Amino acid sequence: MRGVVLAVGVGCGLLTAGCGEPGPIPPAGKINDAGTVFTGHLEAVHLGAVSPADLGTADRSFGLRLLQDECAAAPKANAVLSPASAAQTLGMMQTGAVGATRTALSTLLHQPAYGPAVIAAEHERVSRLHKLAGLNIANRVFTQKGTTPHQTMLNDLRTAYGAQLRTLDFLRHTKASTDMINQLVSGDTHGLIPRLLDSLDSTTVAVLTNAIYLKAQWEDPFQPAVPGAFTTADGRHVTVPTLKTPIGRVMSSASADGWRSVQLPYVHGQLAAYALLPPAAAKPCAVPDTPTLTTLLRPDAPDAATVTMPKFHLAQTNELLPVLTREGFQPAGDYPGFGRGVSVSEIVQKVDISVDENGTTAAAATGGVFAASGAMGNTHVDLNRPFLFLVTDTATHTPLFLTRVADPRG
Repeated sequence: MRGVVLAVGVGCGLLTAGCGEPGPIPPAGKINDAGTVFTGHLEAVHLGAVSPADLGTADRSFGLRLLQDECAAAPKANAVLSPASAAQTLGMMQTGAVGATRTALSTLLHQPAYGPAVIAAEHERVSRLHKLAGLNIANRVFTQKGTTPHQTMLNDLRTAYGAQLRTLDFLRHTKASTDMINQLVSGDTHGLIPRLLDSLDSTTVAVLTNAIYLKAQWEDPFQPAVPGAFTTADGRHVTVPTLKTPIGRVMSSASADGWRSVQLPYVHGQLAAYALLPPAAAKPCAVPDTPTLTTLLRPDAPDAATVTMPKFHLAQTNELLPVLTREGFQPAGDYPGFGRGVSVSEIVQKVDISVDENGTTAAAATGGVFAASGAMGNTHVDLNRPFLFLVTDTATHTPLFLTRVADPRG
């Protein structure tokens, strides 16, 4: 694996600035020369034309396209994604990109042009997400020892993403650097993503890591799982452990354009999951458009519903560079913040998500590699066929995790 690696989630964590002091780094003498720490200035920002909710909407639009493209490549398979993680990766790339490359990234992310308004909104969103119980977030930036990053990029990384930068010696201690980064990502995800990077080599220029870890309990636990029927995406009728709404409890539900949503609240009310059931006659890989999804997430007059849902544990590795390139990403763009003459050779995401009677445990990490060139009546919703499972915060509806459950057996 060559070049710059970014492993991404959202917010603040063990090695961040603006959200507390940096966390522990393994002993430098045994692993690597940890080099210099560069901390950008935490700039005063004021919300303007772009709000945190606008970024949530943009991430949902981006995530729906990502899910649709992933499903199109394997329509009978599960698709396990973190749109927020991928979007944060590309957003952090923007801090080191210029010109047409930066503009293309904004377009890909469905965001306004990168600038003070976007930085202010991202700062506010990251700050809010960091405060949510059950959601742990970490941003980390590493560059080759001996390099001095541009101050504007450092300021943007700290202000928008809560990240500071530490140098490592990739040239002389390549394996040790790879092991250190994997160790930190594993810690950030509580061991659910034990190894993000297979290897780096001596041409590595910089590494950015960002990880999401979620452990959230349902507001009311589901009834213990019992055998239930599920029809998989390839048409097989199977029996799977199935969860039922707590006795005496109804959920908020909405319908739009033939879709049916059920809100599954977590404790404290700041995070929620949404099960999204497509129309019965929908084509494979159907996803709601952005206006429909907005209605499903924020119904003006929600119905009351009970629900049955399969219990599932899914883990997946996604090679995202081909998908993103088809959507307009520029691998050989202009990224002077990360080095002259570099191009993106790989973007990979690993996601692990478990849903059971008690709640949801999930983690995601995304890596990108730069290489040198060279309440009405009760409705019952039976999720007994492929459906989407979305986890968001309840303020901006940032799509932390988006899963297509084609076969809950994994």
